[in-house]
Amino acid sequence: MIASDDSFVSTHANSLLRVATVGLAFLALSPSPSFIPLVLLLGTLALRARVIGIKSLSSSWVSQYIAQLFPLSLGAAASHATPSISALSSPINSLALLSCVCLGSAAAALLPVYLHVKLRSDSNIWMRLTLLPALWATTWVVVSRVSPLGRLGSWSPLTGTEPYDPIRAYLGFPGLDWIVGAWAVVGAELAELAWQEERCTQTPENEHPLVPISREVDQSLESLARLRGPLKKGLFALTALLLAATLPSFTSPLPLAPHSSNTSPLAVACILPPPATKESELDRYLSETKRHAARAKILLWPEGAVCFGNESERTHALAQVGVVTKQYGVWIGATFDEIAPEVDGPIGGPGSRRVGMALIGPDGQLDMEYYKRHLVPLTEPFANVGSKVNPPVYDLPLPPPPHVKAPEWANPPNFTRPIPLTALICLDASKEVPTLRAPPALILAPARTWHPAAGYAMFQLARARAIELDAKVLWCDGGHGAVGGVVGDGEREMQVGEGTWVKTVGIPWPSRHSFTAHAAVGDIGAIFILWLFLTGVGSSVEYLAKTSIDLTWVVVVLHEALRWIQDSVGQLRLPRPVRPDERSSLLDDNDN
Repeated sequence: MIASDDSFVSTHANSLLRVATVGLAFLALSPSPSFIPLVLLLGTLALRARVIGIKSLSSSWVSQYIAQLFPLSLGAAASHATPSISALSSPINSLALLSCVCLGSAAAALLPVYLHVKLRSDSNIWMRLTLLPALWATTWVVVSRVSPLGRLGSWSPLTGTEPYDPIRAYLGFPGLDWIVGAWAVVGAELAELAWQEERCTQTPENEHPLVPISREVDQSLESLARLRGPLKKGLFALTALLLAATLPSFTSPLPLAPHSSNTSPLAVACILPPPATKESELDRYLSETKRHAARAKILLWPEGAVCFGNESERTHALAQVGVVTKQYGVWIGATFDEIAPEVDGPIGGPGSRRVGMALIGPDGQLDMEYYKRHLVPLTEPFANVGSKVNPPVYDLPLPPPPHVKAPEWANPPNFTRPIPLTALICLDASKEVPTLRAPPALILAPARTWHPAAGYAMFQLARARAIELDAKVLWCDGGHGAVGGVVGDGEREMQVGEGTWVKTVGIPWPSRHSFTAHAAVGDIGAIFILWLFLTGVGSSVEYLAKTSIDLTWVVVVLHEALRWIQDSVGQLRLPRPVRPDERSSLLDDNDN
């Protein structure tokens, strides 16, 4: 009976693994991919490519690739079916788009899996272990730049990443993708070692191989057996590195206290009026804004709140918004859909439209204007055009709160604190934030999603961008089952559903004057760092250690360089400021 069971598993191993792949893909490839299921899925794919796919004599690379492709696409499509069915005007078009996205993502995901099996070398253990993570991170940087959806629909983790969130400020999405690949390699290598040990303990009489084994495969098993010791050491080092990378999360910042000596309290609001009445859209939003203007300093409308048919309508509407800002002394982020000027719409042709946001200040004037850069495929591109202009950065002059005297708040003559703001609109958050003039403290991000699952995915993307920039994001979603809130810089405020909400946050004061590492180098720079320092340097160190080259001169050079730096810093160190009690003592000495 046992032999029969073993025979069934051996005979149907590929079919069983395809079913497992579908299940893992369903769990891992939701609209908001989760970290642990992604690791399990990628580890399973890597193991299957190593042990079954590549070593099977009855299957070719192409057939194995296709055999993996469709179960993955099926699982991903099943996970996305509910939110995607209403993405477009027609369910058929929605399913067609979903199929293309899932098939393309699965095809891209399998490339690094099979490529790493082809390129990995047993002569360098560290290269063997870090090749897949580097290829995996590189693949999704390329996909996010080519795909109009950016990171939406990719295999990059959006949830369950809390232990590694601090990494985002340094390496962004590529850093998280590398970590997913590294944990998958750890699991796949351990499973492959266990499979090898089981194969070695089987006798020819009772052996039921998972796949046909040839003399060449037997030789590879013997080679792997010789590498077992170094491989276990390499796995230990990689696991230690991955665990050490979680240490910064143990000191993750709490939300800043709004009222303190090193923060500026700023009340922000997302304006979501009640269901439609006889009022026009503009009047609805103005009425709801007035209700909450006394509670917030910045009031943001969701994406495309009002629609303008011509320049005259736009001018009249923004003038009405300016009246409200003057009356209450607030800033209103009014969002709109308007006809694009001819200079901006050559691709869409005459009558093309664009989505934008105008920030109107307390003086009734336009302080900042931004237009959506990335459009939803098969819907917006037919009618709208995307902007080519990078997001601006506006220094909002925040006046003192009622309970604080002006001289205690800021320096004359204005007695205001500059709060650097920028903007993103909905799908813009799925793409890497372009180079900004200055690091922002707050990102205004209006959105309009069609399903709670899609809204949550976009909210998590906005959260990731906030961590990358070390800023806060005000995410205002006006779609069905909207997911909104304030995230980033310690904030974790979220609201689901309709209705206006207000939140007071603490903005760091003085404002930060330096970009995060990821904001400075971007995704391409992060990939370069991952390849050079984690894969390249680690492999080089292992090679030098194996060649028994005398490296004492390197230690001497590093020691001398460190001493030179310490001496230079000591010479440049500024004198310590004299305390008031010391100043009086010095004056007394001079009198004597």
